[in-house]
Amino acid sequence: SVQWSEERFMDIKKKLAPFLRSLKYPMKKGVDWIPISALGGGNILDPIGKTCPWYAGPPFLTLLDGLTG
Repeated sequence: SVQWSEERFMDIKKKLAPFLRSLKYPMKKGVDWIPISALGGGNILDPIGKTCPWYAGPPFLTLLDGLTG
């Protein structure tokens, strides 16, 4: 468990971004980085709140509901 570490989140983001760029994915418009816990359901439906104080964005499903095609 990474205990909602911002450092670990940024490390993962740093490693995934070059991979997504190599696939020609539009990084500036096409990626929202969201910390989640699929195992515990954290930040999937409900905001994570004080558990992850460095993240102020929406939970995953709220973000998905707001996507437009």
